[in-house]
Amino acid sequence: MRLTFIFILSISSLISFGYNQEDSLRVAQLRSEAKLRIKENNLSECILKLKEAISLAKEITLSDEYINKELVSVLANRYSNIGDFERAIELNLVLKDFYLKSEDYTRYIWTLNNLGIYYNNQGKYKEAKRYFQDGYRFANKLNLKSDQIDLLDGLVHTNISLGEFANAKRSLNNEKRLLSISNDEFKDIQTVYYNYAQATYFDKINQKDEAIKAYKKAIHTAKKIGDRKLVSAAIELANLYLTTNKYKLATEQIAEVFEFYDITSNPLIKDPYLLQAYFINAQALRGMGERQKALLMIHKAEEQATFFHSQYMFTESKFFLDEYRRKNLELGVTLCNQLWEQTNDSKYVIQALLMADNAKSNVLKERVITARMLSGASINEDDKVLRFQLVYQLNELKSSGNKEELIRVRNRLDSLNTIIGVHKTDDEFNLDAFQKQLSEEQLVVEYFFADSLCYQFSISRQSVAIHNLGVLTISEIAKFYSLVSVGTSDIEEFSEVGSRLYNRLIKSVLDENVKINKLIIIPDKSLNYLPFGAIITTMDKKTWSDLGYLEKSYAISYGFSLQSLAQQSKVKMSYGYLGFAPDFSSTSELAYLKNGEEVLSQAKEILGGRIFLNEDATAENLIAHGLRSKVMQLYTHAVSSDSSYNASYIYMQDRKIFVDEIMSLPLQTDLCLLTACEVGLGKNYNGEGVTSVAWAFRVAGAQNVVQSMWKLNEQSSSQLMGDFFTNMSQGQNSSKALSNAKKMYLEDNTISARLKHPFYWAGISHFGKGTSGKSSKSSSSWIGILALLIGTLVYLGIRVIARRQAGRAKEV
Repeated sequence: MRLTFIFILSISSLISFGYNQEDSLRVAQLRSEAKLRIKENNLSECILKLKEAISLAKEITLSDEYINKELVSVLANRYSNIGDFERAIELNLVLKDFYLKSEDYTRYIWTLNNLGIYYNNQGKYKEAKRYFQDGYRFANKLNLKSDQIDLLDGLVHTNISLGEFANAKRSLNNEKRLLSISNDEFKDIQTVYYNYAQATYFDKINQKDEAIKAYKKAIHTAKKIGDRKLVSAAIELANLYLTTNKYKLATEQIAEVFEFYDITSNPLIKDPYLLQAYFINAQALRGMGERQKALLMIHKAEEQATFFHSQYMFTESKFFLDEYRRKNLELGVTLCNQLWEQTNDSKYVIQALLMADNAKSNVLKERVITARMLSGASINEDDKVLRFQLVYQLNELKSSGNKEELIRVRNRLDSLNTIIGVHKTDDEFNLDAFQKQLSEEQLVVEYFFADSLCYQFSISRQSVAIHNLGVLTISEIAKFYSLVSVGTSDIEEFSEVGSRLYNRLIKSVLDENVKINKLIIIPDKSLNYLPFGAIITTMDKKTWSDLGYLEKSYAISYGFSLQSLAQQSKVKMSYGYLGFAPDFSSTSELAYLKNGEEVLSQAKEILGGRIFLNEDATAENLIAHGLRSKVMQLYTHAVSSDSSYNASYIYMQDRKIFVDEIMSLPLQTDLCLLTACEVGLGKNYNGEGVTSVAWAFRVAGAQNVVQSMWKLNEQSSSQLMGDFFTNMSQGQNSSKALSNAKKMYLEDNTISARLKHPFYWAGISHFGKGTSGKSSKSSSSWIGILALLIGTLVYLGIRVIARRQAGRAKEV
């Protein structure tokens, strides 16, 4: 597609409108500097210049026509160039309405085309097709042949992605026909795009030789006219060569990309295409047996990914980037393991571990650093409150349809983040320092899937080791989850599957570390749904209470990543305990939680602190008072959804708080107890992990989170958590207290054998290194906290009547 903006107004025309000459000149200068940065491929600096120009132009009240045509449209394209498609879409939706209202139909069509491109790049092909079709119909009605070519090109790609190859071929033929009669000044560029679309079509219908010819045509013409499409065509052709093991030819195509960017003269240049190029080059070099050179390409690709992750404002855009980043780091882990096996050099083990850890929980890592920064005394309290309010406004505006106000608030938040330094998240993880914090009895075990294999890293105070566990299928994990998450499964089948997982996943590393009694598990992918404490070390027992659960031998906690564990810190708390219990008795939509006041009042009596009941259990009070409590409990309903990270939320008395808003809370809470079922479930992003409500509270700064994986039984959860708080009152770390509570539950002869099934006790998990819970009050008084867990987990099984329409949601 050709560039969809034109520089129209000159400096003199700006001044002739009667605006302040000095400020007008400054706007024009910033616009010119931005244009220069485009030529230099310095996209991030270009974006900063354009944002500054837009801010100043609005301040001196330049016309909407100038601002939108000359600045906003260019900014939207630059966001798309760096892969921040959410921001590009947001701006183009406003431009679309503006151009239609002002009857600028040419730009209106271009904007529809842009929206189609951005949605297509996000993988939202149906939305993309709708915009391409709308634009094509409009262009056809106005007989704008050149625009029809652009839109047909977009339809080719979306139809291919949707598997509608007949429609793709029809659009391709129409594009070719219009090109043959075109005398448009953009014909050469459009020919490049046509050849690229043709190559993509041939590739998808498995006509590889024809695809190669078409890609070469696109590259040749793009190189002749200096068009950026050379990059994407060369990358796709290199990918095609990889599939046929033509590694040398693949590296030659990537060399074309490097030449286009002139990386020899400008090695620090940043562009999302370079992330892809370095990764493809690494694959080709690996195929040629050049592992060291391939590993260098992996590191270069990671530099690109890290940079753009810090540039994106939208969490969704970060997730999109991190999925590709993960592929690169998976190859890096595989290469490091091969080099370690080849050389026995331990530096490759360390590199592999750091790559595996960098491939997950990057949004969490970034936001935890932000939360820690926002908790500091250096940031004004008014700025903290304003930031949270702006995030709340954004969530409200997303469903309001007020696009211009949405962008205004987004820009305010972006500016505030810049002023207070939120984007400065370059903390380096120090593995040596992390190891020194571990006790002699602790072992961290991190899992990572790469190249169909499961790797296991064990980190102790003295050493780091890597094990290749081979192929581990999702079906193995899913089978165990189906057995553990219902209370009626067969004991022999359960024992067999649980024992097999123990032998596959962790037995060997525990045999190598016999002094260990505390485990921190960092799962990956399907292992996020595995309660490790319930897997079986021995099979010679015939009752549920006698089985050799891993939980009996080790205090088990979980982490999202090594870096998230390392970022746990101690802060001064305002309250010992803070509880919130909204009242749902007046609504038929949500089940009534009847014991909230009693539960929270007992907790307050024991722990000290403050509670907010009924109409006082509001989001406003959570913001005002809930950020600096040692223990925070939310006794409420919640929703977990696998449709999108921000489709999950909790209910307060006055409104819902979505995950994105939870993430913005500058929490300093030591322990967060979530009163909702399945809050450990959510959308699983390949480059982040499970983005659950529990994940969101950790992102916000909660040091430790207790969550549930399934709906629990009232009787067993009450007993279990009563023991948990009793243990904490005696000074036990919260992680150990929960593990010991599970052991006490299994050893309690007053509990029936049937209720010893892991369904009744293994679904509650602890994330974080733990916190001390010793109370200044009498230990015996902690027994009263039994009622707290009736509030904390009893109602985990209560379901919400209403269903969220967008995506498949689980509500409680």
